[in-house]
Amino acid sequence: MTKLADVQSVFGRKIKELTERKDYIIGRFVSWEQERIEEIKKYVTEQKIILEKRFEDYKHDLENECKNKIEAGKDFEKTNDNEQIERLLAECHALKRNLLMISKQDRTVSYLEILLETPSEQKNSGGDDHRSRRSSIQPQAVQSNDPDIANEMLEKCPLCFMIFSKAMSKNDRSVHINEHYSD
Repeated sequence: MTKLADVQSVFGRKIKELTERKDYIIGRFVSWEQERIEEIKKYVTEQKIILEKRFEDYKHDLENECKNKIEAGKDFEKTNDNEQIERLLAECHALKRNLLMISKQDRTVSYLEILLETPSEQKNSGGDDHRSRRSSIQPQAVQSNDPDIANEMLEKCPLCFMIFSKAMSKNDRSVHINEHYSD
């Protein structure tokens, strides 16, 4: 194999690794999306159950109160006490209940975000220095409530493909990656 074939082989492997990483990240996004959808569906189901229970409780209370008012009204009709009937009717009109209501609750959702860097932003001085400028979209750390994502230890730098030593801590790996973004 010639040296040029070796170069082509190296880049072929890099492209394959990049493609595998892209597919892996897409899988994580799809998984994250499905988890959020399931969380929302579960929350909506729980809220519907609460709503149905409160509706039935309120309906039962109103039916009992109506029954009691009608019984009292029948007694007032028997005695032709129109003043008491008018008072009873006024009480019914003034009846205020905290009926079923809805409010919006803000909740924090962590989003996955891609670190962006284009090949044209990479500087290569003799193959040793792979530093780059920040892209117009500022890279952010990946945050997630998913323990698999939050605790994920990258085996390789996603920018220069350096294989991290098993002894490197998660923080050291983050420092290495962030050094690519120094101005």
